[in-house]
Formats: sequence, C-alpha cells, structure tokens
Amino acid sequence: VSRSDVLAYPKKEILHAQKRAASIMGAARTWFLVNGSSVGIHAILGALVKPGEKVLVHRECHKAVLMGLVFSGAVPIYLEPVPNLPEWAYGSVDIQKVEELLVKHEIKLVLVTSPNYYGISLDISRIAEICHEHDALLFVDEAHGTHFSFHDRFPTQALRAGADYVVQSMHKTLGGLYQTALLHSAGNSDFFDERVDNMLSMLQSTSPSALFLMSIDAALTEVHEKGEELYGNLIEMLDTLRSQLNT
Repeated sequence: VSRSDVLAYPKKEILHAQKRAASIMGAARTWFLVNGSSVGIHAILGALVKPGEKVLVHRECHKAVLMGLVFSGAVPIYLEPVPNLPEWAYGSVDIQKVEELLVKHEIKLVLVTSPNYYGISLDISRIAEICHEHDALLFVDEAHGTHFSFHDRFPTQALRAGADYVVQSMHKTLGGLYQTALLHSAGNSDFFDERVDNMLSMLQSTSPSALFLMSIDAALTEVHEKGEELYGNLIEMLDTLRSQLNT
C-alpha cells in the first residue's frame, strides 16, 4: 500500500481506504493515523488554534492534550471533572459550567474526553449545542469509543452527536495494530480540514508501516461486516457477568 501511495496527501489506495473508512464511520473526512490518537490530538490543536488563543480542556484528558497545548501555544482553560452518580467515579462534566466558561472567556475550541478510562460518556449532543451557540469548535477524544458505531446498545458516536472533530484509537476496541488510529471531520470547515492535512503531513512519518495501514482497513472491514454480531455476543456475556457479580 505505502509503496504505491503516500499517507500525506494520498491520491490512490490510501485515499480510497480513508474515504471508505469515512463512509463506515459517518464522517465527511477520515485520516489514518500511525502514531496513535496522540498525533491526531496534536494535529487538531496545531490546526484549529493559534498561539495565545484559548482552549477549554476537560481536565480528564490524556497527556497528549497537554503536550499538544505546549506545541500549539494555546492557552488552556480547565474544566474540572465532577462525580458521575451513582458510582462516584470521576469523569463527568457540569454542563452549566461549560456554558459559564464559554461566556466568560473567548474560547476557540472545546476539547473533551468521552468515554474516559472508566467507561463514562458525556452528553456530547448538549455540549456540541452549547459550543456552536458560542462559536467554538468541539473536538472529542473518543479513543476508547471507536466501537460505538456498531451496536445500538452503545452510546451515540460523538460525530453523530454534533462534534466537529473526533479522534478514535483502532487498537483499543477495534483490533487494529498498536499505534493505529482514526481522525474524523464532520466537514464543517474546508479551511480547518486543510490545516489538519498540513499538520499531519508535518507530524506523521513519511515512511508509515504498510502493516499499520492495512490493519486499519482490515479491522474496519471486519467490524463493518460482523460488528453487530460480535458486540452483541460481548454484551450478552457482560449482562450475564454483571448479574452474577451483583449477587
């Protein structure tokens, strides 16, 4: 694959595979990543925010977000996590606080993590509404929710809930090789999509492993064809296990 096309500005096989991935995942555009979701986070912060501009950052974030803030020169405004009831596991956000901070500060980008390491998902549709009411873009780190598209028992995928950009890890819940991930655009801005192109061309390897790229394509093919069955079986096992644990 990589010998007949290039990952930065692809024209042939990789472009075709990315368009197919976008169709499967409900995106306007999809980029293949070979340095994990981290490089997608770095690219988004570099592309969407200028040095000195403010980003509302969910404090429940991966360290790649902090590194991306350093690289971009953006100024973080932190959104503290709140307990998710009834479990009291941290990771939720106060929706009213999101709106308060967007009113108080001139924020260009809102960056949240959903789901987090405990499996807690946010109300992305409501957060997206608030962001767009205040002319802010919404980027969701959905690294652990790549499987959400493939069964109706899962939460709504962030793109379908109104996010402008979403990053997902192929290697966490979809079976791609380690380091593989996807970056999606809702297609709301050709200008910012082109900036993402430029950032990824600078940040990603010029010699990506063909095995990495092929594993993304193969894993997406499998889950597109068999995902509902595979995840349905998993959900049945989890339901049984939960009932046993609760006794």
